[in-house]
Amino acid sequence: MIQRIQTLYLLLTTLLSGLFLSGNILSFIDKSGARFFLKLSGFYSTSADKTDTLIRHLIPFTATGILILFCSVVAIFLFRKRNLQLKFSLTLIALLVALILILTAYSVYFNKQFNVLPETGFKTILPLLSLFTAIMAYKGIRKDINLVDSIDRLR
Repeated sequence: MIQRIQTLYLLLTTLLSGLFLSGNILSFIDKSGARFFLKLSGFYSTSADKTDTLIRHLIPFTATGILILFCSVVAIFLFRKRNLQLKFSLTLIALLVALILILTAYSVYFNKQFNVLPETGFKTILPLLSLFTAIMAYKGIRKDINLVDSIDRLR
């Protein structure tokens, strides 16, 4: 299992996704200096006494984030069933693309609704890195399947 490079890519995808979904995912600031945060459970504002107030639950974002973690963990343990692992990794890629689109849509929505601007940070590139590692895992699984098929043809 661990000797296959795609397993390492899937493990890295899981770690990057878990790191991305922990704590404050994105932070926003408005013109008055008030801060807003996007967490896995919703969109929060921080008041002057440092308490977080829930503004809105974000069900599509939460569901997509949990599904990404689930698919990446399941794909790691499907190393004996390459075709099923390939389908899970393709689903993982689709979910990561959906997550990036959802984050972009929410950023635009929050910008218009609350007049806030997103602050860039380390966590803004984590979904892109997760997408890259998921694509590399998909390519590795596909290469593995092609190798096994070519050996079966020689027999």
